[in-house]
Amino acid sequence: MENKVTELLFDMFTRSKRRELLVSIISSLAKLVSNLTRPSLQLLLASPALLNFQIIKFGQVTQDVAEYYVNFLKALSQKLDEELVHLLYNQVGLSPTKRCPQFALAWQSIRFYNHPETLIKTTCRNIVLSLFKIKEPHVVSYLGEFPFVTFYSHITSLVREHWLHINRYMDKSWVID
Repeated sequence: MENKVTELLFDMFTRSKRRELLVSIISSLAKLVSNLTRPSLQLLLASPALLNFQIIKFGQVTQDVAEYYVNFLKALSQKLDEELVHLLYNQVGLSPTKRCPQFALAWQSIRFYNHPETLIKTTCRNIVLSLFKIKEPHVVSYLGEFPFVTFYSHITSLVREHWLHINRYMDKSWVID
């Protein structure tokens, strides 16, 4: 039943351009993922329709749609463990149609990593941190390879900016008049 619901939601999602409906669908899907028990969750995670939601390519996405979408990704990441990750991780690489990344959840998370909205950036960082907790060898290997290594350059730049900001603040605070 969860697969049928997911397929219907994805069909409505791709046909609609109304922001309210898009937000409602993404929010409903995040709630569905969050509230399912393990057997039903396994069926849902194996659903091709759920993968379609993970590999959506947004054009110009509004801030609220992005927030709900990142929360959907966060709901997925919070449910993952070493066993369930196999349902979202494609060990072969790209699919035969070349439209499915190896690990769509990680791929989409780093896509929104530099979003202007702080809440979205923070949620993406939390998703990435939750992926690092999964000790499955293929996932660990993926997190150290391209395209995921772009995350490390982003986090390095962020740390550098904060360090420079702290340094400027400290220089100002030590000036004696």
